[in-house]
Amino acid sequence: MKPFSCLIIFFLLSQFSFGTANIDSLQSALQTTSQDTLKVKTLIALWEATAYSNMDEAIKYAHEALDLSLKSNYARGLAESYHRIAITFNNQGEFDSATIYYNK
Repeated sequence: MKPFSCLIIFFLLSQFSFGTANIDSLQSALQTTSQDTLKVKTLIALWEATAYSNMDEAIKYAHEALDLSLKSNYARGLAESYHRIAITFNNQGEFDSATIYYNK
């Protein structure tokens, strides 16, 4: 049973470090990208990477994607940003706020 427990711990640790590396890569890409639509897509990917581990960061990324989508008139980015904000509020139990963003 002990080898099985070690295998599970190794798997969990490797998933954690992969996630951190992924977030770092996305943040780096965000800094080097100049095209607004690519920035929005990167911010949405950052939301996906942090949505269940750090909701405060996740909602920050979704709001940044929303602001940039509004500025650049990027309709798909608007829809995805509103949806991600609604999901985050829903996961936090803030159902009234979630409903507002789901309906936008």
